[in-house]
Amino acid sequence: MSFVSCRFKATNIVWNRDGSTRRYVNQAFTATKVSGSFLCPGSVTTAAGDASMLFH
Repeated sequence: MSFVSCRFKATNIVWNRDGSTRRYVNQAFTATKVSGSFLCPGSVTTAAGDASMLFH
């Protein structure tokens, strides 16, 4: 079985609190490739709201 492994790095990601909840959602950001196969894209972009964190 073969697979492709990609590693990306993003800096200065901004998280916004979702109302008065403990959930935070991202603003749009772009991460650049730091390692991985030549099949990996040089960068990936995440739209606002596509990532979230929830604190318990």
